[in-house]
Amino acid sequence: MAISHADRMIRDMFQPFNPGCVWHVVGYNVNDGSVACRSSTPQGLGNDTVWSRGQAWSTYGFAIAYRYTGLSRYLEAAQASAECFLRLLGIASENMIPYWDFHATAPRNAIDTSAAAIFASGVIEVAWYTADPDTKTRYLAAAQQILTSLTTTYLEPPARSPGFFANGTTSYPHFGIPIIYGDYYGLEALQKWDATSADDRVAAVAAAVELQRSGRRFGIPPVPSLMRGGMQ
Repeated sequence: MAISHADRMIRDMFQPFNPGCVWHVVGYNVNDGSVACRSSTPQGLGNDTVWSRGQAWSTYGFAIAYRYTGLSRYLEAAQASAECFLRLLGIASENMIPYWDFHATAPRNAIDTSAAAIFASGVIEVAWYTADPDTKTRYLAAAQQILTSLTTTYLEPPARSPGFFANGTTSYPHFGIPIIYGDYYGLEALQKWDATSADDRVAAVAAAVELQRSGRRFGIPPVPSLMRGGMQ
């Protein structure tokens, strides 16, 4: 049943006009199972936009599907989803944290740390399974930058909130708050980072610092938090 569901998601969830990106919802006809509608509006900005947490779930979910099945199509789907997230992160992000929808332009502080945390956990695992060393390093460098941002700029002071990471968005316009699943997957991502081989971590940190200095990588602007220490 799980494989059937994952295969259906590969077939129906990806936006053909936006490589690697997914809709939030696909609705089906109960009589024959055909697709009735596709939309990102339940929590995203518009019908054909990219809701950032949904994109993070896609990367994470297909990585888990590959973990349990070893079927290459799930790794390919996870990689495609990760590439969409990183491509759009270079356009619509604040300190490596995506806006609640990648196509949103206002308000500029409506970002979603939970999307960043889920994606970081997912893309680290995708990196573990990725054979190409340059792609693996690129994925881990992205996760390193995200985790640095989460644990510096967006770390919630304990006196202010029981949550760990500030600036989550449950469903717009409810933004600017810690979210429990952002905390969960953020902590999981930190654990996965620690479980990554030392050589891969060193390569990722070096790549992240170099690309931050040059202002390159997926068109993403420099991230000041990296130069204040951050993840090692």
